[in-house]
Amino acid sequence: MSQTAGVGGLVDMTRPAASRTVTWIANGATVLLVTQLAVSGVLLILRPTIMTDVVRHLGYPDYFPPMLGVAKLLAAIAIAYPRVPVLTEWAYAGVVFDLLAVVVSHSAIHDAMRARAEPLPILVLVAVSYVGVHARAAAVAHLAFQERAVYVAAPRPAIKETA
Repeated sequence: MSQTAGVGGLVDMTRPAASRTVTWIANGATVLLVTQLAVSGVLLILRPTIMTDVVRHLGYPDYFPPMLGVAKLLAAIAIAYPRVPVLTEWAYAGVVFDLLAVVVSHSAIHDAMRARAEPLPILVLVAVSYVGVHARAAAVAHLAFQERAVYVAAPRPAIKETA
């Protein structure tokens, strides 16, 4: 099977071009999402003035940003290296909860519609990345099954009996 290293995994070159394009889009969304989580996590931990002002404007206490920053960094790691499926699922769920909380927080203090809509593009990245992770997992499981089936179905060499 012909494979090439892709962003975030392998891309099966024997699949149709449209399927490979979808894989590249999902991988790109994952890279952008992980980058956004890592950058925002670091900024929340470092607490520059602009981040502190936004958090206070939303009504959250000063101890909240570093805690959220650590959670975002852990989510970035879990999504970038999806070795433990349960942790990856939790990371995606946590990111969705965070984004929905941003929308609700801005709505609760009657911020402009622009502030309420800012998380939506990131939510799209989450959705595309999530679908891509599950598509990759299904493809890997399918390939593993095919290799196992070929191994089991292969004829065994005859054993010559010696007298």
